[in-house]
Amino acid sequence: MPVAVVARIADAAGYAFRLVGGSRVQVAKRNLKLCFPQLAPAQRSAIFVSHARILMHVYSGFGRLFSRGTADLDRRCSVAGQIHLQHQLEAGSNIILLTPHTVAMEMAGHWLAENYDIATVVRVHEGNALLDWIVSRLRTRRALIFSHVTHLLPLIKAVRGGRYLFYLPDDDHGAENTLFVPLFGVDKATPAS
Repeated sequence: MPVAVVARIADAAGYAFRLVGGSRVQVAKRNLKLCFPQLAPAQRSAIFVSHARILMHVYSGFGRLFSRGTADLDRRCSVAGQIHLQHQLEAGSNIILLTPHTVAMEMAGHWLAENYDIATVVRVHEGNALLDWIVSRLRTRRALIFSHVTHLLPLIKAVRGGRYLFYLPDDDHGAENTLFVPLFGVDKATPAS
């Protein structure tokens, strides 16, 4: 479909998500209230409206990641700070690219996998088999992936063997494997290992 048509569909999906997104909407609004208590409710609402729209635009772009090549991805991505990575590569360093879960993380991960030998971890999306399939298929096209529920020794070996780890460490994996660390002044669960 033409980009303009996909954009209109994504705008409509963003609007629908705000109305029928259920618990995910409530989580987003609660997080905004916790992280930005200084903002007026209308300001937080505007952030949420923008977030919902951007989220649906990113999801609608997944098809493009499947169907287009590296040149299209390079045209659509703007990468800053790559020189720092290059210095580490030249020094022969083992690299962990640590990033929080952001809306466009799949786009960033896909770009990294197209340009570097990376390994990453995939979380099983319980209750959402379609999203689980999409994320796994996207990441396995170029990257070596590991499930977060398996032993991490093969992942460590892959990094020691020269792959760069693209890691997103902000999921809650249960009380026995969790630490709480400050994020925007609020304690947030993150894996202990």
